[in-house]
Amino acid sequence: MVASVKKSSSERLAAAKSGAKPRNEDEAARGYLLVDLLCGILGGVALWTTFPDLSWWWMSVPAMALLAVRVSAASTGRAMLIAGVFALAFWLPLISWIQLPVDSVGPWLVLSVFEALFIIAWAWIVKVSATVWQWARTPLGEALIYTLVWVGTEQLRSRFPWTGFPWGNIAMPQVDSPLGNLAPYGGESLVSGAIMFVAVMLARAFSLHRCHDVTSWWGRPAMLATAAAVFILPLAIPLPADQEAGSLRLAAIQGGVDYPGITSFGVEGQVSENHLRETTQLAKSPAPQGAPGQSQSPRSSSSASDFSADLILWGETAADRDPRVSAIVRQNVDEASHSVGVPILLGFQNFVNEGRFNWLGVWYPDSGLDEASLYAKQKPVPFGEFIPFRSFVSRLASQAAQVEVDMLPGKSPGYLVAKLNDGREVPLAVGICFESAYESAIGEGVALGGQLIVVPSNNVDFRSTAQTAQQAQQVRFRAIEFGRSAVQISTTGRSLIARPNGSVITASEPESSATLLAQVALRSTKTPATTLAPILATGTIVATGVLALVSLGGLIAARWTSRRR
Repeated sequence: MVASVKKSSSERLAAAKSGAKPRNEDEAARGYLLVDLLCGILGGVALWTTFPDLSWWWMSVPAMALLAVRVSAASTGRAMLIAGVFALAFWLPLISWIQLPVDSVGPWLVLSVFEALFIIAWAWIVKVSATVWQWARTPLGEALIYTLVWVGTEQLRSRFPWTGFPWGNIAMPQVDSPLGNLAPYGGESLVSGAIMFVAVMLARAFSLHRCHDVTSWWGRPAMLATAAAVFILPLAIPLPADQEAGSLRLAAIQGGVDYPGITSFGVEGQVSENHLRETTQLAKSPAPQGAPGQSQSPRSSSSASDFSADLILWGETAADRDPRVSAIVRQNVDEASHSVGVPILLGFQNFVNEGRFNWLGVWYPDSGLDEASLYAKQKPVPFGEFIPFRSFVSRLASQAAQVEVDMLPGKSPGYLVAKLNDGREVPLAVGICFESAYESAIGEGVALGGQLIVVPSNNVDFRSTAQTAQQAQQVRFRAIEFGRSAVQISTTGRSLIARPNGSVITASEPESSATLLAQVALRSTKTPATTLAPILATGTIVATGVLALVSLGGLIAARWTSRRR
């Protein structure tokens, strides 16, 4: 017994002299690392559950709090590892639908890893800042730094590289939470920032880690009260849904696409004929007319009643060929327009020598397409609608060859005017498909006077995956942010019509044909976010960059000074 004690003591002494850690400390370090990695995974999965299909918005704050508390107590290297695990646990399930259109796991994995780099960068910046600046280690300082850098990196990845990838913004699930009420005042930057601020305050209030000790008895209650106030007080902010510029009776036609989609779109006129059939059925047996914002159930061809639409909406590329070129498609669209006797907003593509454009336009029964008022998609999806570095990428990924002709970005803002039969000219803020995720794309149309948000989409490649519901969630957020009724109309679903407060009037199921009918409120008042959102987004990116450079400079200076001593 004495011999074993002496042996253990001598081992610890030898380890201390050599600078090596005792075995039990190594085991403890490995145990803490496993805990950190497990917390990272749990936090990432929890954040994923806040998005459709689950839509557990109430998991947003716990997920971010778990990430914040583990990063705060870790070294810089370990914090980056935790953030990387968290990010992959979030991104991999969130965008798993990418595998479907490309029939490969490669793009899904590459995009997930690339997006994870921004969260890893967030962890590095906040840890370097905390190393250099003492105030950044206080509860309030940490909350402010974590919030600024999270929003800054989130906005950066929404713009870079190429057109960016704004999917997975943590503000989107808040359409059903109190924090969503902040959207009209600062857009997604303010809402995302509020989530992180509340999360850090909660994490510090409940953390028992020695680096989070507080010196005052009231410190933790104050942090808890601050978090509760930021989360609850937005409930007092009203979200108006009444009309200011009259109302509009809409019929959103989800004509359906026969699978496989690539075969249907390969047959000239087939997709437009599906939409013709659904539109003429509306003319023969329309559904009930309601008051502004009144719900109308998705109808099939068997519905019957009395609804007179002011405007018909078709999805992205529902006119499967340029109707100015294709006689078949032109006939389908013209017949549909004459059957209901009102304008049809529709999507189509046209090809030019160097690429193709994705257009929206309004077709009138008597005059056809209004070529003086067209919108071309501004933000094509990298690797989905155009291939950067095509010659190089095509050698690495055979699916790149599926995008045979690159989509070119349009130059005009997302703004169209629909001329109604009653003489009114209704300004529309428009985007196409993934552009619902781009705050700037929708916002500029509203800033120009758009009174209704319309986002035609073609989700045929994503079938019944969560992608269509995630996109619909973005449209609901834009409705709240800009105080406008909003419509997502898909060729195959999901489609929805939402009130200006984000609540859903009516919605369809994916992979189906349906007609959504509603009388929606038109609004003209511009929310503060219309002006402030782009300023906040750019400001946080710049401030994050400045903070990173100044903190890095301070760290280098401190180490240089320490070595000189």
